[in-house]
Amino acid sequence: VPRMDVSPDILDLAALRRNFGEDLARAARLAAKFEGRYPGQLDAVRDAIAHGDGTAAGEAAHRLAGETSVFYAVAR
Repeated sequence: VPRMDVSPDILDLAALRRNFGEDLARAARLAAKFEGRYPGQLDAVRDAIAHGDGTAAGEAAHRLAGETSVFYAVAR
């Protein structure tokens, strides 16, 4: 089972627990998958911007934002 070493000032752990029903192992597995995918997703946003493709940039950014939303990161 993957570990989730997270500083309490980065994530809203109460919201994370509500979303995953105390199954933080599942949250850790999803975080590990996200960690492997996000560099490519971020590259897709950058590439679309570099090519002046606002539609593709928006779609790629929306996918990336959707994946991050399940982790309840706290804005700084």
